[in-house]
Amino acid sequence: MFENMNLKDKDMELFVNTITEILEFPDEVINEANIEEIERAMMASLSGAEKNQAIAETVTKMKAQGYTKEMAYEIITDFENNLKDISEEVANLTSNPYKIRIINKIFEMLGDIINEAIEKFLGHDTVVYFELIREGAKLPEYA
Repeated sequence: MFENMNLKDKDMELFVNTITEILEFPDEVINEANIEEIERAMMASLSGAEKNQAIAETVTKMKAQGYTKEMAYEIITDFENNLKDISEEVANLTSNPYKIRIINKIFEMLGDIINEAIEKFLGHDTVVYFELIREGAKLPEYA
């Protein structure tokens, strides 16, 4: 199902495995009665510190691999194109509208992380580094 996506990254493998597991869950488990609770749990698991860590790790990987601005924009385009294809494939793999809803929510969350990481990578979030060059000097502190 995900053959057209670049799966070099272990995080992407985890993503694919998660989608596959959701599709394999019995329909009775993912239903109208518990869909909102599942979505709340998903949002809680990838918000705040976890989301910021995922963004920071993505930016670090992009820098370490020598990504350019053009490559960053290509990631967004590829993700959007793959998202359309994958959404169609998922709809063909299950008739459970709640599974489709959860998977689409995962894509939305992943898209948010990718977009925020690319914004940071492109310099919309500047980091200033300080170096302590004299023993006893005080570095600035920010709230």
